[in-house]
Amino acid sequence: MITGCCTDICVLQFALALKAFFNQTEQDRRVIVPADCTATYHMDEIHDGPFWQKTALDLMKAAGVLVVDAIVDTDPEKIPAAGSQESKKNSETEDTGEGN
Repeated sequence: MITGCCTDICVLQFALALKAFFNQTEQDRRVIVPADCTATYHMDEIHDGPFWQKTALDLMKAAGVLVVDAIVDTDPEKIPAAGSQESKKNSETEDTGEGN
């Protein structure tokens, strides 16, 4: 699980590098980013925080990182396995946290 305070810089780069490493070494492991545990900065006319936050999360999802709204249950049995249909569904749609 990856968290951090610069979603579009540190979190994005680490998540993509870790996902690429797992893919290259054929390790069936999940890279999980809980969106509510990430943030980025905003500076008028320099760095649009909300835009870059969403963009970074979307880029990670597109790369196969499991981006969830929040961690609501830490039981490993309830977290979807890498490559599972549930894992793919969670990375393609917004997780409301209901029923978890």
